[in-house]
Amino acid sequence: MRVNYLKLIKGLVFVFLGIHLIGISRANEQSQPFDVEKKQMRILFIVGTFPWYTKEVIVNQVTGLLDRGHDVYIYAKKQKPNYPINDSLKKYLDHRVYYEKLPLDLSTYDIIVFQYGDLGEEFFSLRKNFNLKAKLVTFFRGADVTSPKEGSKYEDLFEEGDIFLTACDYYKYRLTLLGCNANKIAVQHSGINCSKFKFKERKFLLNDPLKIISIGRLTEKKGFLYIIDAIAELIKEYPSIRYEIIGDGPDRKKIQKKIKELNIANNVKLLGWKPHDELAYYLHDAHIFISPSVTTKKGSQDGAVNALKEAMLTGIPVISSFHGGIIEVIDHGKSGLLVPERNVTSLIEAIKYLINNPEKWQKMGMIGRNKIEKSFDMEKLNDKFEELLLNLLQEVT
Repeated sequence: MRVNYLKLIKGLVFVFLGIHLIGISRANEQSQPFDVEKKQMRILFIVGTFPWYTKEVIVNQVTGLLDRGHDVYIYAKKQKPNYPINDSLKKYLDHRVYYEKLPLDLSTYDIIVFQYGDLGEEFFSLRKNFNLKAKLVTFFRGADVTSPKEGSKYEDLFEEGDIFLTACDYYKYRLTLLGCNANKIAVQHSGINCSKFKFKERKFLLNDPLKIISIGRLTEKKGFLYIIDAIAELIKEYPSIRYEIIGDGPDRKKIQKKIKELNIANNVKLLGWKPHDELAYYLHDAHIFISPSVTTKKGSQDGAVNALKEAMLTGIPVISSFHGGIIEVIDHGKSGLLVPERNVTSLIEAIKYLINNPEKWQKMGMIGRNKIEKSFDMEKLNDKFEELLLNLLQEVT
């Protein structure tokens, strides 16, 4: 039998190369280090009043860090009496909330997070007074950056704090105007639990009753008085319109008085505060969501409004205003409509546009939901927040 030595040599070469490559692969596998377990952080959140429905975003951050294996506690200056805490939240927060008196073991915390600038201003000296090693993180979320309380001076806080977080890009800009070093500021958007708000396709015929809804605190900044003026005009042409407001606040009597004066009580209802878990039901039951924030007389402005994000997740067409951080949430003409502040005529025109173009609702709603899922998903933002805090601990003081 004649042996083809050329083929034999080629075969041996391939076998040798194969064995060699397998060996390299196994060597690489063995040399790969095991994933280093990330440091468990011990974190204290300092808040004003707790629990309270306006703290939903803060609770999401706390529970998100707990889910990721960190040891997190809350200190609240005041306790909100008779506020129901659901069982799932109790599971997280049992024995993790201090009231009135700060915890005695402050020296054991790696990070102290002040929720709102005024609390940072009040408590930042803790580190010096108690010789703490904890990093100081301060969130700015609204009036604390756009219209600070008279006499508020953040200079010392800006100097002592390690990092400052804002709920939108607009607030970051405003914080630099107050004198904060831009290199110490990071944007940490408020995350939304996207799974709570399912998309619903809405259908509307011109003769159908039209239901419009708003959600928010009854304050000057939310612009409810301007919507009510717009609704009063629209009723003349569309008498079947129903407008509902979910929320409570200091302007309730003022809003009730205006509803009575305009004689539109049959069309406009104040539903009061509703548990957060019920909001999706009301959003699914409505056709249009409106959130026309305005700049207050004192200069306070909204950021990226959370109720607006939640509404957009359900696919409802939304109307808001060219205001503060809202332009970071809505792409005008694509995921919703924006109007100038305090402009009743523009509000009426925007509502009429949606009434006359219901075929555009679904696409607008889908674009809106995609935007929120991409940019404001709670889990993604909690991952980002965790990474930010871990990186902060690694920085050399």
